[in-house]
Amino acid sequence: MKQNAKNRFCDLVHAIKQRNPERCLIMILDSITAKILSSIMKLKDLIDMGVSTIEKLELQRKAYPKNDAFYFITPSDDSVNRLLGDFKEQQMYRKINVIFSYNLPQRLLEQICKSNLANRIIQIKEFNHHLYFLDDNCFHFEIQQIHFDDMIQVVQLFLSSLPSMRPFQCVKLSTLKNNQFAQLFANYLPRVLDNWERTNQMIKDDGGELHFLILDRTFDLLTPLLHDFHYESLIVDLLPQSFSPFECEDYVYQKYRYKHIAHALEGIPQEFQKMVNTNPSALIHKGDFKELDTQKMQEIISTMPNYNSQLKDFTFHMNLIDQIWKQFETKGLKDLGELEQALATGTTKQGNQTKSDQLYQEVLYMLQSKIIQDNDKVRLVLIILLTVQMPENERKQILDKIIDMKPFYGLQKLGFDFDKMISNRITKKINKASRLLAKQKLSQMTLELQRYTPEIEILLSDLLDDNKFNTVTLYGSNSIPKNNIIQQSLRSKKEEQVEQISVCVFVLGGISHSEVCAIRNFYSNKLKQVFIGSTQILSPSQYLDQLRNLSQL
Repeated sequence: MKQNAKNRFCDLVHAIKQRNPERCLIMILDSITAKILSSIMKLKDLIDMGVSTIEKLELQRKAYPKNDAFYFITPSDDSVNRLLGDFKEQQMYRKINVIFSYNLPQRLLEQICKSNLANRIIQIKEFNHHLYFLDDNCFHFEIQQIHFDDMIQVVQLFLSSLPSMRPFQCVKLSTLKNNQFAQLFANYLPRVLDNWERTNQMIKDDGGELHFLILDRTFDLLTPLLHDFHYESLIVDLLPQSFSPFECEDYVYQKYRYKHIAHALEGIPQEFQKMVNTNPSALIHKGDFKELDTQKMQEIISTMPNYNSQLKDFTFHMNLIDQIWKQFETKGLKDLGELEQALATGTTKQGNQTKSDQLYQEVLYMLQSKIIQDNDKVRLVLIILLTVQMPENERKQILDKIIDMKPFYGLQKLGFDFDKMISNRITKKINKASRLLAKQKLSQMTLELQRYTPEIEILLSDLLDDNKFNTVTLYGSNSIPKNNIIQQSLRSKKEEQVEQISVCVFVLGGISHSEVCAIRNFYSNKLKQVFIGSTQILSPSQYLDQLRNLSQL
């Protein structure tokens, strides 16, 4: 998707440049489109395309009345008013191309047409790309909170992701039967899609099948609370101020971002040592000049910038790992993580069923610990309340251990009924299937603290199960004969059939880094292609903040 988006934007700039190849091309971006562009390309890419100057819409700018300009802006009141303001009292540019990131409201189009700007416009166009990338096929809109009234806008933003996916023969849409927000989204989508000018460009006879799975955050309230021990998840959880996964593209990070921290702890230092021992440029750094003639020295010196870059990347990530390990030890995350896994799976690390009374006592003990952080205590309380039924007195005793009750009320706003978790005795609310999955992972894995299976992983396995989902065909015809898919899940489909299917999982209300890791690790090789999208990529602290905000509505 990311490369397709970059190619589309390159084609757009080249088409504009060809109209007047000899003139300098000035590009104006607003604060949002600047961030959108930086998500798919670097400044050098724009310069290589022939963009001579890049300026920010919100800032005071010098007029270039003899040059053409290219506005790439959001279809908002603020950006349109600033565009019109550029020509209110002066001739800022000779002619302009105005490209909007997604659907321009009719009222704003009319406002532009009635202005004195109309005779300077070469074209007004909707580019349909208003998203940010976490990785090559994972996108989000950076919307921190959505309401029912926002659904049309979210649908329009979602449609802006489609051109970056290749054309398909058939596109289907599935939602969980009890996901209200997702159902509302699914109701709006076909209506908006019917009027969408790019629909025909998305159909290709041999394109295969694309299956959208639309979820809202209520499908799984538990997973974003759990500590996840993959490299990227730990970084955003423990070191949010030190690192942004949206801005890192180096080789080391791309290789290890979705791997368990144990693999990163072992693999990154080993690769670093191998590079130092085998890279010829390292000889100069070491001062080892034996058996090096002049020609060899020149070859080594020419590769040194690349070596220095690699050295910088490895050093950066080894420092990150060191910081993670220190926090892992000082915050008691091994014991806390084990307790969370036991609560979430109903299974001990030995593969036995947990004892609910014992878990309850362990949680009380952990909540009294001085090394466990306040936010981690809130997460632990929410985890036990979501997974263990208990009498009212015991629940009150748990809640009394934390001061911040807002996340608790936020879960209630999302529809979780804590009263159903009241029981005459302490007992776990983990079904047998979840415990079997945990035992299966325990039998296969060599690493600790990863026996929990996120709900999104299970849903993907059962995607074509008609009993679990509401499924409609948005356009096109089946790429797989119907008699081959009735009552089959992805888990049971033949390999040659599954290879024809691409899936896009889209989560309203945010998807966690741990869920992205789960999808990347377990399904990237089992489907033709897996796209991941959401209104927001959530860290655990952002999820808690989201719950706090919900509690105040």
